[in-house]
Amino acid sequence: MFLFFFTEQKYVDLKTELSRTERHILKEMGFICHVEHPHKFISNYLATLETPPELRQEAWNLANDRYIIVDIIIIIIIMIIIVYIRVFQLTLYVPRVPRDP
Repeated sequence: MFLFFFTEQKYVDLKTELSRTERHILKEMGFICHVEHPHKFISNYLATLETPPELRQEAWNLANDRYIIVDIIIIIIIMIIIVYIRVFQLTLYVPRVPRDP
């Protein structure tokens, strides 16, 4: 049995290098490794507006709970924009107010 004794700094360096190597491998395989989460933006905006800490915490919690829903809403908005652009390109008539059944 081999026992390796690392100093704390050596362990941190090895862990950092392993993470960096893993990220490079994932990028080469086509994975997107950089994602902007809404938490940072929410925190910065609310701090700029000098809101109370309770509001910041509630906004943070909602961002955690609703992250998946936000992705779905963004996809829906993109799909609506695509349909709108295509309707405009084809010069189709689309009523602004839906008809009563």
